Amino acid sequence: MMLNMLKKYILFQWKFCEEICSVILTYYFFYFYPLYPFYQKQIILIYQKQIILKTQMYLSINHLLKKRLVAWEFI
Repeated sequence: MMLNMLKKYILFQWKFCEEICSVILTYYFFYFYPLYPFYQKQIILIYQKQIILKTQMYLSINHLLKKRLVAWEFI
């Protein structure tokens, strides 16, 4: 039960991150396209940082869950 809730929470966080990043990129392309060369690097860095942070969070929680599942198998 707890495991399923945690998985749903992780997926929710991941989808939320994707939506935020897509909103930022959409806003950027519609409003700042004339200044594309100046803002391109910053927006891409923001997008990459969000993905890296969420991936690290997902992997660390997934790692802890695997450890706990292995511990449960021995009990």
